[in-house]
Amino acid sequence: MLQRISLAIMSLALFAFANCGSNKDYLVVVDTSGSMQEKNTFKRVKDSMPKLLDALKKGDTVTVMRFDTEVQGGSTIKISSDADRAAITKEIESMKAQGSYTDMAKMLLAVREKVKAMKEEGKTAHIVVLSDGLDDPRPEGGRKRGTVDIGKYRDADGGPIQDAFIYYISLGDISNPALEEQLKKLSPQTKTYLAGNRAGDAGKPGSVGKDGKPVQATPEQAMAEVGSDVSKNDWLSYVKKYWIYAAGLVLLGLLIYLAILLFRKLAEGESLYGTILYYPEGIQFPNKNTFTLDKVGKAAVTIGARQGNRLRIKDLGTNEVFSFKGKKVGPNLCLKPLGKSARNIQFLSQRQQGLVSPGDRFRLGDYSFIFNDEEA
Repeated sequence: MLQRISLAIMSLALFAFANCGSNKDYLVVVDTSGSMQEKNTFKRVKDSMPKLLDALKKGDTVTVMRFDTEVQGGSTIKISSDADRAAITKEIESMKAQGSYTDMAKMLLAVREKVKAMKEEGKTAHIVVLSDGLDDPRPEGGRKRGTVDIGKYRDADGGPIQDAFIYYISLGDISNPALEEQLKKLSPQTKTYLAGNRAGDAGKPGSVGKDGKPVQATPEQAMAEVGSDVSKNDWLSYVKKYWIYAAGLVLLGLLIYLAILLFRKLAEGESLYGTILYYPEGIQFPNKNTFTLDKVGKAAVTIGARQGNRLRIKDLGTNEVFSFKGKKVGPNLCLKPLGKSARNIQFLSQRQQGLVSPGDRFRLGDYSFIFNDEEA
């Protein structure tokens, strides 16, 4: 019974890890500044969105935020049907890239606060940022263009932002390595996909080309790769958060299992050796029969009249089965009677209560027995 419980505990822990992360929480952040209208960039964003929606499963949630001069956040939609996907599509389609400025600092601050709120709800954010990478804040705001320090928005103490997964889809004509590098300061789990109108090697999104730089991709390819990557790697965040509990369950199950093995080993007793002399009771000068315990090959022996007992005596005079296991007492091997039949053993001589010591004589049914622990 305990063995089944221990195996069940370990199975439960493994099952929990196998199924953790089945529901995922996306935060889609879209740049709606005027620069996104150039070269049809914003239309390409809208056209690529179905690729991400195709990766969503029942129970996943999607929150859409847009930013330019200010940041605006939409409602969170939980996927239960195709109607929910359609609602997200409608929200994206209704957006217009008309913002006069692009304030990356405000966007990062809003994202950080949203991720923290998600963390408090027990969610791990999967942030998808679609932007041409330009940082162009309002001049009167006191911050110069391109001076945003993304590093100051990270959690120095390893908080929610560092737990999040960030996927940056770079849609600009020119790659922005500084922005991409700073995003990695927010979370080590950051991936960049180049999906702008720029020349370069083509290949799997997120991989490195022959020139040593990230390969080019279409927004559709990048969004499909993000969905695939989330499905494969989301479990890492759950391992990071819950590994100590699962490890505890596995350890508990293992300790119970080892305890069972130890208990069984102790229950089995010492390996038997020596002899049991037996003869019919009431005969004045009996011929003693000898049963060698070394031949048993186990730590227990049964004596009875029926087939299957290690020492079978057909005319024993009782149908009871008498079981004994080996137990060391000092230098001597003793036999310990087991089970209810132990009360029906009649001792003719006994040195230690509850044990058959070397030289003890006892009676089972119509036979007398003498135990000797001398090895053959």
